[in-house]
Amino acid sequence: MRSVLHDHDVVRLIKDETSASETLYRVEVEGEGTLYSAASFDAALHYLDMLMHPLIVEPAA
Repeated sequence: MRSVLHDHDVVRLIKDETSASETLYRVEVEGEGTLYSAASFDAALHYLDMLMHPLIVEPAA
């Protein structure tokens, strides 16, 4: 069974239950396909967060 957990414009977090005992979480980008896949919801959510809120680095003085 496939469920969309988060949908932000072109980036989605998908939950795929491939069997009763196996669940995969995927980060998909429209037009690009799956960028990341993991059995851990927290890891997939962290990757999604990094895509949505990239690290802003101040230039060195």
